[in-house]
Amino acid sequence: MKNDEFYSRKRVLVQQAPSERCYLLQWLVLSLIVLAVFFFSRIAPANGQVPGAGDGTLPKIQALNLRFYKIDASAFPRIVSYVNVNNDVGFAVGALDENNFRVFEDSRRQLPIVVEEITTDSIGVNVALVIDRSSSMRHDGAMDGAKAAAKTYVNLMNGLDEAAVVSFGNSPRTDHEFSTDKTSLNAAIDGINYGGGTELYDAIIHTANLLGNKDGNRAMILMTDGDEKEDSESSYQQAKAAFLQLGIPAFCIGLNNQNTTIEANMIDLANASGGKYYYSPDTTQLAEIYKTISTLLHHQYRVTYTTDNPRRDGSLRAVRMEVDVAAETAVDTSSYRAPIDRVAFVPVSADVIAPGREFTVSVEIPASSIPVYRLRQLHFQLRYNTQYLDLVQPANQAVSLGQLFDPAAENQMTLSVDENAGTVGVTIVRNSSAPLVEGRGMVAHLRFRAVDPVPDDLSLQFRTVSVQAFDGENREMPSEGGTLLMRTYGYVTMAVTTQDTCSPGRDFAIDIVIPQDGKAVPELRDFNAILKYDTRYLSIKQP
Repeated sequence: MKNDEFYSRKRVLVQQAPSERCYLLQWLVLSLIVLAVFFFSRIAPANGQVPGAGDGTLPKIQALNLRFYKIDASAFPRIVSYVNVNNDVGFAVGALDENNFRVFEDSRRQLPIVVEEITTDSIGVNVALVIDRSSSMRHDGAMDGAKAAAKTYVNLMNGLDEAAVVSFGNSPRTDHEFSTDKTSLNAAIDGINYGGGTELYDAIIHTANLLGNKDGNRAMILMTDGDEKEDSESSYQQAKAAFLQLGIPAFCIGLNNQNTTIEANMIDLANASGGKYYYSPDTTQLAEIYKTISTLLHHQYRVTYTTDNPRRDGSLRAVRMEVDVAAETAVDTSSYRAPIDRVAFVPVSADVIAPGREFTVSVEIPASSIPVYRLRQLHFQLRYNTQYLDLVQPANQAVSLGQLFDPAAENQMTLSVDENAGTVGVTIVRNSSAPLVEGRGMVAHLRFRAVDPVPDDLSLQFRTVSVQAFDGENREMPSEGGTLLMRTYGYVTMAVTTQDTCSPGRDFAIDIVIPQDGKAVPELRDFNAILKYDTRYLSIKQP
């Protein structure tokens, strides 16, 4: 009976073994599928299904999210927008094209548009990593976790990326300037130690100044434990204003503490700047958040169109963009300012300022400016240094019209001179019978005299200000002034030398020279000198 039971159990076990092996095989296949989903979901396909959010600690947003990164109008009327599209857990949505996007400028749809997907190594981003090192970061391994997560971002940097490291406690400091050197950046992060208060808002201003000196794609990633205590000299509104003027996104991460004033302000800054806020209840979530931000920064869409309003009028244009993916729609708005064409009236001079000499400063519309069109009336002031310069008198003979207003008889010119303020006001009005002025060229010439003596190599400034130009319909033209810097040229050293020997009854020659170690003469116009000699022993050879 025992043997029968043994064989019976043995048969059962043999029969179950294939089932167990199948179960293990199915478990292995399922595990591989889950891993595949994890690795391929960071850039989600645009097919409608988006991956889950794990335990849900990342912030919940719409199933589809569109954020403007920046608008580039430097090639106006060609407008280039850079946008991020991500799903409900912040992963970038890929494989979109012109069929997914709609662009409106001042409520008018813009067509055609060109959509380009830009990914990973083709994008370089300059990121300031801002890390809280206040005393509250000593709890629960927060400091070590924060540093490890920041290094996660550094290690994901591509060859075009740069990062800087900023930390804040009692005061903000730059622990590492912008660099591509991952080893050096990670060492700077490792060197951060907790201690002191929380000057978060001062750190935002500090970081804004740091990012303001960089070009290209820029962003700030700021991590703070969100402690209620804040010790900055600056207010949140001051910090927000300083950062928003950069026009770049802030990605803010709150660690541990929720429902504090600091968290509310970080959410506001992220939303206002086009970035995003993330909450992490402990340091275990931080590395994944930094990875998500890295993906967002390195996956963008470039949307290009030519505006249907090519007027260069300086107006602020509102841009609305919509994206549709799998029955979901996301919208974001931004704006750009159209360039404005201004006629430049700038001071120029070909002369040199020398002690006691007269020289000319002219005002012209240079070749680099757009030309003036149908100009009837012009007013400007030329400012000059009254300590070393005087306007030649009488003033009406010191100021003359340039070739742009030829013949002079077709204009009425009035002057207003304030020698104390150092301004010469010039108003030119075309006669009603004269043709209106068009083109570029010289507007007026003004004669000045330098005092004697005048310091050598002194920089003197001339500026055209209060420029107002009006066309034939008395409409003011966009115009601007300019600045001229001229350096003074003081006394020149001249020496007397000879190659001959002075002997009784013999002729010899002397030379008047500018020594090799003396100052060179610029564009010498004339030369006068008095040579003194001892008449008891020398005489000038005659004739």
